[in-house]
Amino acid sequence: MRWRPSRSSVRLTEGRVGSRTALAGVALLAAVAAGCAPAATRPAAPSVPQSERPFLRPPLEGWEGSAEPAVTAFVEELHRRLLAGEDRALVRREAVELAERRPELAPAAVVLAQLELVAGELESAAARLSPLVDGAPQYVAAAVALGHAAEGLGQVPRAYGAYRGAAPLSALAAERAELLRPRALEITGNRLSDALTRGQLEEADAQLAALRAWAPDETVTLVAEQSVAAARGDGRAELAAVRALRSRQPADPELRDRHVELEIEAGDPGEAIGILQQMQSERPDDPSVARRLARARFQWRLVLLPGEVRELLTAPELTRGELASLLYWLFPKVRYARPQRARIANDVFDHRFREEIVRVINLGLMDVDVQLHQFVPERPVTRVEAMAALLRLVAGDRPELGCLGGVGRSARVSWPMVCGAAAACGLLDSESDCLPSAGVAGREALEICRLAQGLLGTG
Repeated sequence: MRWRPSRSSVRLTEGRVGSRTALAGVALLAAVAAGCAPAATRPAAPSVPQSERPFLRPPLEGWEGSAEPAVTAFVEELHRRLLAGEDRALVRREAVELAERRPELAPAAVVLAQLELVAGELESAAARLSPLVDGAPQYVAAAVALGHAAEGLGQVPRAYGAYRGAAPLSALAAERAELLRPRALEITGNRLSDALTRGQLEEADAQLAALRAWAPDETVTLVAEQSVAAARGDGRAELAAVRALRSRQPADPELRDRHVELEIEAGDPGEAIGILQQMQSERPDDPSVARRLARARFQWRLVLLPGEVRELLTAPELTRGELASLLYWLFPKVRYARPQRARIANDVFDHRFREEIVRVINLGLMDVDVQLHQFVPERPVTRVEAMAALLRLVAGDRPELGCLGGVGRSARVSWPMVCGAAAACGLLDSESDCLPSAGVAGREALEICRLAQGLLGTG
């Protein structure tokens, strides 16, 4: 279907006989559509500065759409007249009418944005061009104009993104992108850090997405990956970023320390052991390295646990039966001991950890209801129950430890006694951390077990 000015537009213009500008606008539209000569030349406007011309590309350049020849010819004519310095007000009115009649026609929006650029209306031009470039990054005319507008507004990352998209097809875009790239990456990285400081993770993710698109293998992006992962508590993602960073900065001491912690928590404890052994050879008298090495070795042994037991290590809350299983598998003394007595719990015979629970019960580490002969394996274990079991285990091998108080000698213990002994023996930082009725997560139980192994000399 051929494009032509509407009859309402013609009637409106004919009704304004005294308006030479409006009449000329419709006459020109009709002339282009019918193949006639254009309207009389209007007074010349100031010509477009030579420095601006390279950014005002032909509106059809890089456009992958299509339109009637008369329409595209009219767009090209508007662009020619803009560069020629014809009456900008008239050219703009005609461009506005075309854009309103054909809102789907991207080149019409581009030529109108170019008129706005020449008029210094940078924000309006950028707003008009952004949707076009988002949908077609290699639309050269739109991308170059958007990049230029964004540069004028001081929006370096926005300008770089626009130029970068068109760089494969435009030498000008490639040149501007290369020039702006370092500053764009720096600003984006700073914005990401600021967003994390303010706790705005979604904004940080948006900045990280830009860095990933622009510089996926550069250090600035890896640092950003690590920062965002750390803020989200995603150990695996942070570890991947730290591993990549360490390959570039192997001598960075802070990065090495973080690498060790992440390997222990979310990666390969064997790798952490290797790093710590190197650190120990450098600082043989540093007790902190020795403690971290012991922790890494403990984590490495967890790899040997059965799969269903390893799953408990990340459980948000352990049951009594699950704690019994951890005690059984983490302490060889429990696993290989020969109990001197046999106690009955009639509610564990079909439990998946039946063997582990029975062993823990018969070693006197956890209590059974003597009236009902029930262990209640599915009830969430309390913190005081977990502490009491571990203290009894330690007392069985090292009753001489003064920090145990009466825990090792009493069949029944009170929670103040347990909390006091746990803090004194270093299983807790202080008695205030005991919270006796609180539950116990898998990672928390794991750390307490590791500390208890230290008391036993097996950590």
